[in-house]
Amino acid sequence: MILIVDDVPENVYSLQKVLEFHGFQVDTAFSGEEALRKILSKQYVLILLDVQMPGIDGFEVAENIRGFKKAKDTAVVFLSANYTDINMIIKGYNQGAVDYITKPVDTDLLLLKVKTIYKLYEAKQDNSRQNQEILVLYEHAKEYNQTLLGKIERFKQVFDLAGVAQWEYYTENERFIPSAQLNKLFNGDEDISVSKNDFLAKLGLAEDFLTAEPYTATEIRRMSCQIERNSESKEYKILIQPEFEEEKLKRILGVVQQVDDALV
Repeated sequence: MILIVDDVPENVYSLQKVLEFHGFQVDTAFSGEEALRKILSKQYVLILLDVQMPGIDGFEVAENIRGFKKAKDTAVVFLSANYTDINMIIKGYNQGAVDYITKPVDTDLLLLKVKTIYKLYEAKQDNSRQNQEILVLYEHAKEYNQTLLGKIERFKQVFDLAGVAQWEYYTENERFIPSAQLNKLFNGDEDISVSKNDFLAKLGLAEDFLTAEPYTATEIRRMSCQIERNSESKEYKILIQPEFEEEKLKRILGVVQQVDDALV
């Protein structure tokens, strides 16, 4: 909505008629005091504000509404018949005006400025809504991540207590990826990585264990393989899941559990 403020009714009604003819909603005020009351209670996209009015003039109105929450996104355009005083024009911009139009008002120029201000206002509102939506999504994601991290930490604690650790092996580049639990299980420190050879040696497995049969056999490709090995007087259970791509072994996923006497 647009608020037209002028102490001369003829000026107000002529601008109101033009703007309403072009589809804009218009409200009116005939003094600075009335304008302030309306700005306190309503939200406007634009205020067309006459500079020279008795009582509270246009400059005072602009200065007073700076702290109004409802007017924080409202554009102010000053209207004045005094277009030769550069100091008044500068003062208008210093009071927060986005433009300064001289009287008599060129309606074509006014409509161009009004349409531009409305487009900027709508773009700002869209950005504000998008930013708010992004903020809400961010908070949801943050909350979800905290919940997920909590679950991961609980699973990690359970795995640590049960002596369970995970690992991956990629056959194409022979890359062995131990989990922090596996490092801790074998080295006592989750930051010291276990190599593939150390892993096989500790379990008493042959060096070609990860690439040998029966993993490539079609009949067991979807089966898990459980093996028990004794190493250093410790017993481990290994659960292995091979993954194939076009009949070729691509990756092996594994879980290792150290079996205590109390659990056997």
